[in-house]
Amino acid sequence: VEAELTTLLEALVATAHLLPPQLERLVETEAHQVNLLILSNREAHADVIARLRVDDVKRHKTARFDWEARKLAWRRLRHNHAILTLKSYLHSPEVIAPDAQQKLLEEIAMGQQQFQDRRVAVQDQLSALKPPILTEEAATSVRHELEELLEEEAKFAEACQKRLQAAEKEVEGEVGEASKYLMMRLRHFEAEPPEQLEVIFATEIKPLIVLRAEQAQDLLTRIKRAEARQRLKLHEDSLALTARFEGAGKIFDEHADAMRD
Repeated sequence: VEAELTTLLEALVATAHLLPPQLERLVETEAHQVNLLILSNREAHADVIARLRVDDVKRHKTARFDWEARKLAWRRLRHNHAILTLKSYLHSPEVIAPDAQQKLLEEIAMGQQQFQDRRVAVQDQLSALKPPILTEEAATSVRHELEELLEEEAKFAEACQKRLQAAEKEVEGEVGEASKYLMMRLRHFEAEPPEQLEVIFATEIKPLIVLRAEQAQDLLTRIKRAEARQRLKLHEDSLALTARFEGAGKIFDEHADAMRD
């Protein structure tokens, strides 16, 4: 600006349409106007910059609040999803009816059938007892075989029950690990304070775990009772048939003794 004013003054002096003092005053007036314009522009520029900075701070603040809100919503979403995932796991066939348990139940059913086939085979010996071999002693020997078979079947059932309990312990351990993993994830998401997480875990998760364990034990108890009831019923039916042959054998024994006398 100073260079332009100097050039203007030199051009006016060269033109000489006014005296130099007048030209100097004219240029001074122009310079004053230019200075006022520059000051006004600077003030306007400073005002615009200030407004832009204020708007930028407001946008940054709004964006920060939106980011925090979305991050909290994401944490809440992951929090709820993690809890729902564990609940679904606790109600899944993997926990309610695990493969190991199903295989053991199939093995128990197969074992029961095999023992029943053996029981029937022992009973069939009774049909071959006819006088003079139909004696009380012969029928009692069949009873002894049935008693031994019952004892063997009871041992088999006891072993199967232990394996069922071991399978249940394994599932219980997996459920415990899953619950620990859930708590670790919930603490990582930080959707709730630690003390609130303990409350959520105690009210929503632990009751389901306890209920699952109680239902599992109840199922094993019912399986044990049903197996024992069926085993004893079949054995008692076999003994009842054997008792009739023992009675018949005793009669034939007494008759043979009488004939010899």
